[in-house]
Amino acid sequence: MAAESTVGRRTAPREGVLRSGKIIIGASVVNCIVLDVSEKGARIRLEAMMALPEKVTLCLRGGAAFLAVTRWARAQEAGLEFLGPAALTSRTAAQAARSLQAVQDSGLDDVIATLRTERFYDDPALQHLADEARAAHARLAEKLAQLSRADAWEPPDLFSP
Repeated sequence: MAAESTVGRRTAPREGVLRSGKIIIGASVVNCIVLDVSEKGARIRLEAMMALPEKVTLCLRGGAAFLAVTRWARAQEAGLEFLGPAALTSRTAAQAARSLQAVQDSGLDDVIATLRTERFYDDPALQHLADEARAAHARLAEKLAQLSRADAWEPPDLFSP
């Protein structure tokens, strides 16, 4: 493992989160705090200083689990690179399907059509915002559709009190 000097090499922006997680290493489970996360990976803090193996699974309280590679470690912190998208629990996949239905039922296209009919789009700024909203709506629907079709798994109950 290389020392941490990844700031210049990072390909996705990180978001600070401070949420509890679990690292699965074979049959062992280690508590951690996820300090920040991006589409490509996460920075975690372990409860105690320990050496992580090259491949681990990071499980988050919400049900997502990521197969990851340990890219760096220093004291109790480590940087993980995700090897793919999150695996979802069947509960999370079902919630994605319900959310997709709500997005599809939202009637955004009807609202935009009504605004167009009423000539609200004579204002270029409003037209631009409507186009952005339609594009974001389509991206959200596509992502929720992907999640609702994803293979689900049933993890052990790692977060029970």
